[in-house]
This record gives sequence, structure tokens and C-alpha cells, in this order.
Amino acid sequence: MKKENSVDFDGIFNAYYPRLLLFAIKMTRSKPHSEEIVQDVFVRFWMQGDYRKIKQSVKSYLFRSVFNACLDFQQAQSNKLGKREELTPESDVVEFHDPILAEELDNAIEMAIQQLPPRCREIFVMSRKQKMTYSEIAKSLDVSVKTVETQMSRAIKALKKSLVEYVPTVLF
Repeated sequence: MKKENSVDFDGIFNAYYPRLLLFAIKMTRSKPHSEEIVQDVFVRFWMQGDYRKIKQSVKSYLFRSVFNACLDFQQAQSNKLGKREELTPESDVVEFHDPILAEELDNAIEMAIQQLPPRCREIFVMSRKQKMTYSEIAKSLDVSVKTVETQMSRAIKALKKSLVEYVPTVLF
């Protein structure tokens, strides 16, 4: 018999792990790093009692946690040698079991990117899709690195807002 306040960790893990993994892979472009990020979020959720902090749904909390962890990973990768880690060979590519969800997420991300202001979108695409460093982008566009950083910050903020359905805000 379960206590009223107990949390079904196995059920939560089984329900959300595949979607969280896909979401992380879309952000990091690395299956091994994404697996580690999602597992770390679940470990923290369970071991540190993060579930007690949840003000909204478990789903919202987990997606926000993975989103933030992916941003931290991307920042660390950007700082390391000035560029994000390249996607490794096909062994790191994952096929998600729910192609409809994967396509929906892809479409939402692309639509959010297209809604960015032109210069902001250009810089974001150069960084995330063309894998250019901030200094390479600055040189290519004849702007300062600080301008690139500012535009990337604006892009990420706008994308968070546009993708709130996939990564809802959680109050801590």
C-alpha cells in the first residue's frame, strides 16, 4: 500500500524518459550526453527530493530541468575550445519511438527559429546549425563577440518563450 504523498518514480521515469531523451538530443545533438543529462535530472529528482519543490506538473518540472541542464551543457561546450561538440557518427543518432512527437517537436523548433528577428536568427543558425564559434561568427559578420553573445542570449530567451508548450515554466 502506497502512502498518499509517495511518488511513483518508476512510473514517472517510464512515462517521461523517452520524451526527455528526445528533447535533450534535439538540444545537444549527442545521444550519450543527452542520456547522461536526463539520467542526472532523474537522479536529482529522486535523491535530492526535488519532487517536493514542484509547484506545477511533474512533466513541466522535468522538461524545464532537462532544458536547463542542456543549456548548461551547451555553455560548457561553447567554453571548451570555443565551440560545441560535433555530433558523433551515426551510432549516436537515436530514433524516437514516437515519430509524430518527434516531427511535432522538430516543426515547433523550426517555426520558433524562423520567428526570430533576422540578425538574431542568422547568428543563432550560424552557432547551432553551422557549429561556428562566437568569435568565428563575429569575424564573419564584422561585429563584436559581445554582440554575438547578446544576440544568442536573445535567441535563447525567445525560443524558451516560443517553446513553452514543450518546456513549460516551473516556479521554484
